[in-house]
Amino acid sequence: MLGLINTRPTWNDDDDHWASNLRFELNNVEVMDAPLQILSLTDSVNVGNQLFSWLSVVNSKKSTGHLIFTSPSSVKALGKHLIYFDNIKKRFINPSEDHNQIIKSLVTGINERRIKAATIGIGTKKQLKELINNLIPIDSNSKNLFFNELVFVKDNADTLSFLQSHQNKFTNENLLVFEGEGNKPTLVNGLRAHTKEIISLSLYIRRYQKLPDLVSFYHKVISKNTLTKDAIDFNKQVFLLLSSSSIANLAKKELKKQKVMLNSLVVLSHHDRIIEVMKEECHDLTFSKIISLSPKLIADEVKKRLV
Repeated sequence: MLGLINTRPTWNDDDDHWASNLRFELNNVEVMDAPLQILSLTDSVNVGNQLFSWLSVVNSKKSTGHLIFTSPSSVKALGKHLIYFDNIKKRFINPSEDHNQIIKSLVTGINERRIKAATIGIGTKKQLKELINNLIPIDSNSKNLFFNELVFVKDNADTLSFLQSHQNKFTNENLLVFEGEGNKPTLVNGLRAHTKEIISLSLYIRRYQKLPDLVSFYHKVISKNTLTKDAIDFNKQVFLLLSSSSIANLAKKELKKQKVMLNSLVVLSHHDRIIEVMKEECHDLTFSKIISLSPKLIADEVKKRLV
């Protein structure tokens, strides 16, 4: 039997539809959900104040601004904050006027082509398109132009490749970077020299998790009980799904604690940088690279070994 350890971060306040879809696609594979980060929102009131202030500057000056999303989690977090503002509007007779206007100002800016967007990678771009389609369900030329003008990196996207490809595209613009708390300042510092004004806004917090005990998972996947006290050998029957280099570094530490032989796993990822991080610890590690973290693509890659 094949197994997969899913280390992708999850949110603290809702069902993980992505993980459920992955399990559905991998119906003949033993899946362990083992998120190494739990995500939660930062203070929505503070986010609302800063977001409304930025939107007001862009809309009042009739200038152009770019929203820059650093990860799918940053898009998800913004969507959650917007839901908070919408709920406040419905629940209270006199909500904050600023927060009451955020969604309207954002939609107006997109429709009037004053607000554009950039994403580090293609997965973040896909998530952003879903969010915008929810905000603006009616098809329009302005929305289509917004999508067509999205700036992103197609392959092996990270902060450095984004800066190398696109940092000169934001000259004299107002930038608002959406990120997680504790992100390295590489992106913001790299853009600062090329733009009019830049603000970074932390939308979510990461809380680190330990990897669950892998002994019971080993017995579910490996038919022969060959487990020794010295190490856990998955005999390349288990995939390790990694979504970022930070998750990869956490995974290495956790696997080492549990005496897992890294070269007995098949590392599954969408990014060369993640593979490089894992190779630092184990040069003869087996890898499978996918285009994106789509549950269907992940399942297709895993099922190749079932044949």
